[in-house]
Amino acid sequence: GRHGSVAFPGEFAQWTTFDAKTNTSTVHDGIRGQVSAVSAASITVKAANGTAQTFAVDANTVVRARGGTISQVKVGDQVVVIGTGQGSLTATQVDDHAMSSGGHNHRHR
Repeated sequence: GRHGSVAFPGEFAQWTTFDAKTNTSTVHDGIRGQVSAVSAASITVKAANGTAQTFAVDANTVVRARGGTISQVKVGDQVVVIGTGQGSLTATQVDDHAMSSGGHNHRHR
């Protein structure tokens, strides 16, 4: 398969990591889909199966996009968002794949 920065089956995934030092477990939610709303404070992603998930965006959110800021992420972009939280989710990572669609190199045989 293709190796991206984030790999999980399907459009939506949930997994737990355990920190032995602090004796706490963290639930992570990942969703792959299309941005349906985005602002400086939040991002909403709609997966292909219709599931929509909204994540808060804060200073700790890592944005992998051209420019590296949430302002570069546009509605309609294909993204993978990973977040943590109980009830309300905060994005820890936003991977915007739109930038890869603009620069296709056509190889001539």
